[in-house]
Amino acid sequence: MTMFAGMTPGDFTNSGDLNGNIAFDNPYVKLIAKSLFSSRNATREFSAADNGVQPEWKSTVTLAIYPDPKLKIQGSKVSNVKVQVAGKPPLEVKKKAGEIDMMAMIMSSVPRGGLLSLARVDLPPGLEPGTILETISGDLELNAVINQESWKVADVTAKPADNFTANGMTIGFQNARIDDGKFKMRVNLTIAQDLTNPMAAFQSLAGITLRDGQGRKLVQDAGNPNVNMGANNGAIGMDTVFKGDGDGAVLGPVSLEWKLSGQTRPLVVPFVLRDVKVP
Repeated sequence: MTMFAGMTPGDFTNSGDLNGNIAFDNPYVKLIAKSLFSSRNATREFSAADNGVQPEWKSTVTLAIYPDPKLKIQGSKVSNVKVQVAGKPPLEVKKKAGEIDMMAMIMSSVPRGGLLSLARVDLPPGLEPGTILETISGDLELNAVINQESWKVADVTAKPADNFTANGMTIGFQNARIDDGKFKMRVNLTIAQDLTNPMAAFQSLAGITLRDGQGRKLVQDAGNPNVNMGANNGAIGMDTVFKGDGDGAVLGPVSLEWKLSGQTRPLVVPFVLRDVKVP
């Protein structure tokens, strides 16, 4: 390890495999612990006022969520996390009111085959490497979809801006047009602040079906869309480009059908891991 004058002793990251420990299992949902990651950002300069105190370790557990295939889940979040260390009172994770963890939400909104998503469980700061955690417990809150709603627009190029509201989300498009043989539009999503997982709005993009004047289904063009996110006001915007499924330019009119979750019901899954060693 290399040390530099005026700096704390470098960055530290440790990771450990939790060997697929089962955190929860019933006929509807299974939670499997995948890994525990610890890090300490120790590259900042420190002054005499710091008295040489280094930043605290931060630890995160990753859980894999496997729901029954018959359940449609949209969005999840972790809450009420507590850690028990021998001989100490329970440690709790405290977050500021309204605080949004963007990375955790992205992880929890990306489907992976039979695996619904990954859930990130942030542990209380200050857990030193080698510490034995008797228990890690908490609640995983899932949004179970009860029904779906459908929004249809016969020709989006004739009405290049419109919106629709359902389940705490207002979805819409603007600047819809055919340009250089491709269909382009900006997709906008405005989400309620109390929505369990705002990033689950991205899942709704999979519900968009576009067809051109020849009846061909349009597919999203390769490349990364331009995404602007405003977590404070719940606004998400994305520039999208679609092309015909096959050769040939997109011809109007372009119709849209957007299926998205309607009513949802909360499903709370308590989980517990035992005898975990911080790497």
